Amino acid sequence: MKRLSQKASGPGFTLVELLVAVAILALLISILLPSLNSARQQARGVVCGMHAHDIGISLANYLAVYNGTYPFSYVYANDYNGNYGIDQQTDGYQDQFGYVQWSWLLYNNGSANENAFTCPSVHNGGLPRTYPGQERIDREPDQVTTYGQPINPEPIDHQARRLAYTANGYLMPRNKFTREASVGARIHYFVNETQIVNPAGIFTFTEFSNNYTLVAKEIDEGEGYSGRFNIKSHRPIMPCYDLGFGYMCYETPERTRSGFVYSEDETYNLIGTATVETQHGSWSFPFDTEPTNFVGRHHTGPDPRRAVISRYDNSPVSGAVNWTFVDGHVERMNIVDALDRKIFGDRIYSLSGCNGIVQNYADGNDQWKQPDENANWYCNDNAGPTF
Repeated sequence: MKRLSQKASGPGFTLVELLVAVAILALLISILLPSLNSARQQARGVVCGMHAHDIGISLANYLAVYNGTYPFSYVYANDYNGNYGIDQQTDGYQDQFGYVQWSWLLYNNGSANENAFTCPSVHNGGLPRTYPGQERIDREPDQVTTYGQPINPEPIDHQARRLAYTANGYLMPRNKFTREASVGARIHYFVNETQIVNPAGIFTFTEFSNNYTLVAKEIDEGEGYSGRFNIKSHRPIMPCYDLGFGYMCYETPERTRSGFVYSEDETYNLIGTATVETQHGSWSFPFDTEPTNFVGRHHTGPDPRRAVISRYDNSPVSGAVNWTFVDGHVERMNIVDALDRKIFGDRIYSLSGCNGIVQNYADGNDQWKQPDENANWYCNDNAGPTF
């Protein structure tokens, strides 16, 4: 009886060869991963820019409907249904019915998709509403109300569920339409697009910080801060420092030709990028007067033309976000360049009385310009529509 012969198997891998192959694979992964992560971040930044462009189109549609008049950034609601009255925005008028915000004005009339207000580079796609309701997906676990109370089913702000973009307060006014609301001599007016001198040089909205606890007030419980945050996503960015009267533009007499600056310091009192993702409580001391810190740094982009080192943490102010301009174009830049280029505006269009922005640190000077009585000041005496 013949014995069946068995075909010899081919040569196999030795343990050493397998280990070498694994090491080579690990090396290739370590080389490729940063590139893949960078590509992923770039792709997210592109999506954020596309969303910013879409919102810009929606805003243009809104302007066409309302004869070129920009929306408010927010007002108090009169009821849970989102009704409001411009003449009822007083300092004593509480936010018990929540806020009506500019994003809602755009998507409520169908000119914008609510998802367009998100950015995948921002935590959870964007900041939650100040009064978000009790759906877990719509709020943060450490979020509380203005008064430090747990989030209730009502009110719910009339605002995008997740908001990655914030408005330019120079164009989209806060609810300070009466002196009772502003608690000062000046008030806000609505702004018409025909008033804007340089549409390609002034932005309408930009991206919030990726750190929602920064755009918030941390609740003080007397013996220290609590780690609970009242998130202020309804507010616009409106940097304003008066050379004669200090903070709060509303306190300056209307007939005074006020010289405003974005900040009283050449660093704009910006937090360094090294700690901006961990700093919190921007409406808590010492950051409660520097709203420009709410602007994000989460995209890669060109370094600012003027290097700024933060006085708070001695780190550079780097990183960039997308900015959508009045003429509709979207541009990525760092917050320092934005302030140096005066893209908030060379005047506060939404503020009553006479004013002008007189900042000049970008020119390499170490002193602010003082108000020039012979300058061409912008004087706003037109209350505009009150819808």
